[in-house]
Amino acid sequence: MTPRAFALVALVFAALGCKTDSNCEDNCMCHLKGWCGANWGRCEPTKNEHCEQSEVCRILGLCKAEKGKCVAGTDEQCRASSNCRANGACRAVDGRCK
Repeated sequence: MTPRAFALVALVFAALGCKTDSNCEDNCMCHLKGWCGANWGRCEPTKNEHCEQSEVCRILGLCKAEKGKCVAGTDEQCRASSNCRANGACRAVDGRCK
């Protein structure tokens, strides 16, 4: 690798923040929003377990990882949420509990 190519690669990694799963798991957004996995330098949910263990699952029923965010996956997950009990949002529709 030429010095110029190496410098370019180093710059890209610096810009992306070189996030790892470990960095993301230590972040408060892991617990709150399920952003526990690293994907292209960003923390986001990369598997369902990240969402299932988050506050957005417990409160809003957003327990399925899909395209870098937590969404409502099943009616059962929505029914188990605080939002269902408080506001009647107990059905999974288009990625949200309604």
